[in-house]
Amino acid sequence: MSIESEAARPKKLLTATTGSVRDINRSILLNLVRSEQPISRADLSRRTGMFRSNVSAIIDELVDEGMLTEERPLHAGRGRVPTHLRLNDSAYPVVGVYVQPATTLVAFAGLNGAFHKTWSFPTIQQPVLFVQELRRTISKIQREMRVERLRGIGIAFPGFVNAKTGRVKFSPGLPEFSGYSLRDEMQRKIGVPVCADNDSNLGALSELWLRKASERERPSDFVFISIGESGVGSGAVLDGKLYRGHDSEFAVEFGHMIIDPKGDKCSCGRSGCWERYIRNKATWKRYKPKAAFHKERFVEFVQAARSGDPAAMAALRETASYIALGVSNIAFALNPGELILAGEITDAWDVIREPVEAAFQSLRAGTVLRRARLERELPHLHGAICLVLNDVFAKPVLGQ
Repeated sequence: MSIESEAARPKKLLTATTGSVRDINRSILLNLVRSEQPISRADLSRRTGMFRSNVSAIIDELVDEGMLTEERPLHAGRGRVPTHLRLNDSAYPVVGVYVQPATTLVAFAGLNGAFHKTWSFPTIQQPVLFVQELRRTISKIQREMRVERLRGIGIAFPGFVNAKTGRVKFSPGLPEFSGYSLRDEMQRKIGVPVCADNDSNLGALSELWLRKASERERPSDFVFISIGESGVGSGAVLDGKLYRGHDSEFAVEFGHMIIDPKGDKCSCGRSGCWERYIRNKATWKRYKPKAAFHKERFVEFVQAARSGDPAAMAALRETASYIALGVSNIAFALNPGELILAGEITDAWDVIREPVEAAFQSLRAGTVLRRARLERELPHLHGAICLVLNDVFAKPVLGQ
């Protein structure tokens, strides 16, 4: 009789245990406190259907760990006043980093995920020198915020990033970072747990985090599209989960969807990519072909379009037509519940919304087009914070 090798044996599926069920319930309660605070134990029991005793046992544990605080509101009438629960924001100090080719943004936050303060510095193109500068900035943050120990650092990076290893596979805007182990080098230099992911993936994660409690009760499918100075990033949430591709390195790179095979050469090596037609530089060139592009000038351009300047309006409408072409393809391919646009160009939302929406109305599938909840670079920076906090709030994964 042959002996079956270890590799050939089927893997056992992990089933739920008492501990794993408790961990899932803990995650549910912690997320509900986050979205509905202040909230009482009785309300948590009613909202979740858990027994009061089970709720109290988990809440007592979270209070003992310092994750939650209890407060008794002022008595406003007869009867017993319930104790209200809130997240203890100071219990989990973290830093989020959004790396851009020109500027790096850094934010300090707590367990609520809201920014306490932000900083910035010019992005250094050499990875080793960049990490040194980021280390100095984080030391400055700890001094200013009077925090001895950070719980983690999250990095939103422009390019293909392996979300499991934190290694940059490729970055057209910061080519010297290609192949660089950003997470490991950061952890080695700073001595704090670090996680990293593609910036637009984290823009999508920010949108997922900011959903209201009523929205989180149903699965979510949406595509986040960020239109920037020199490119277009995108991230997708499918069935309530961030989709990163089979190898966790890249996915849904809709900016590199070809819309004109004979078009301009793209940084990816192909021709006619969507981002070449809707990025801010392309819109600016339609407005003033002979003038140099600067970020500040694009803000002025958007203001001119909103004021009714004919040349600015014409340039913006042409860009809107190309945006419409891409989002209609995405809508027909994925049929997401929402298409979310981010970037400076959405400051002229009242001008671009109608022609873009018209592009996929024939689908009649109910896809909603809207702006990102946070403006400009903030979804990516907030997403970096959410990435760090994900371990605290995420449900345990059961399976193989």
